[in-house]
Amino acid sequence: MSSVSTFINHRGMTLVELMVSIGITLMVMTLTVSIFMGQYKSYVKRKDANEITESTPPVAELLKRDLMLAGWSVRPDMAFFFEDGGANGSDRIYVNDSTIIDEEHSAEITKFMKEDCSGCLQTQAINQLPRLDIDDEEGDQDDATGKDFVKGVHQFIMTSSSNLRAVRLGGTDPEDTSLSVELFSTADSSVSLPADTWAAPAIYYCMDDGNSAQCHPDGSPSQWVLRRSDRKSRGLQTMAENVVDLQVAYRSIAGTWYGAAGCEDRGDCAPASFSSAEIDLVRFTLVTRSTHRDKVLINNSNYCRPAVENRAGASAGSDECGYTYRLYRVQVRPRNT
Repeated sequence: MSSVSTFINHRGMTLVELMVSIGITLMVMTLTVSIFMGQYKSYVKRKDANEITESTPPVAELLKRDLMLAGWSVRPDMAFFFEDGGANGSDRIYVNDSTIIDEEHSAEITKFMKEDCSGCLQTQAINQLPRLDIDDEEGDQDDATGKDFVKGVHQFIMTSSSNLRAVRLGGTDPEDTSLSVELFSTADSSVSLPADTWAAPAIYYCMDDGNSAQCHPDGSPSQWVLRRSDRKSRGLQTMAENVVDLQVAYRSIAGTWYGAAGCEDRGDCAPASFSSAEIDLVRFTLVTRSTHRDKVLINNSNYCRPAVENRAGASAGSDECGYTYRLYRVQVRPRNT
């Protein structure tokens, strides 16, 4: 009898020990998973922070340099143009391509010294530019390749009435002697450009949210990126990822700020007639965000896209909330306008 009791007691102790062991194991596993998840989230946050910290400053510096050089080889009022995106959209920046005249090329410097707009061409007929190179790198004085003015790449247009417009060039026949002008950034898209219109190649910056043909190339899988286009790249190149806004404000020599917060109420989101020669200070802001979204924070306004200049911030709970945002703000004083 005593042997049976001893067996049962021994058997009962074994089950208790097994249950205790399982409980301890579960506790250890839970603690391990919790520590791992905490470390993983911390790693993801650091990775996101490093990505937006490392990729954006060089791009901001490039944009700053382009704005500082704006006006080289063109008339001062053709140096740059800013397209206001309003309270619900990003702005766009157009800067004349200062590399059109190479200061190390004596023939081009001679052209620069002799001509008022050495980096320009004039329309030969209404809404048509000659298919000629500005800089004539081959030196044949009859270069009809037109590689300085590229179909589909955004250009500057300066009308004889001093209204600056950003346009694209069309025309698909390589035998054509001219390129047609396609207006797309003007208050009146029906305006015809007269035969004495000046035009200059431009560098174009825009933020791609996937909803604009002017910034989102056909078939591109990328969005929420900053894109740049010029006559050499001949397309919209991705410069920085996780960019969700580009805003510009600028000050006239009379002291008026355009595009700044509250401009809708003041009526100064943009001047009645844009001229870069009348602007002495430019302020641009790039807004970046983390790659990963924390759904726990979607109703926290501190983790929503912030209001910048005259663009309103995202509403709590929207698709633009739950991210960590960072702003890069740069002021530039153009040298050549």
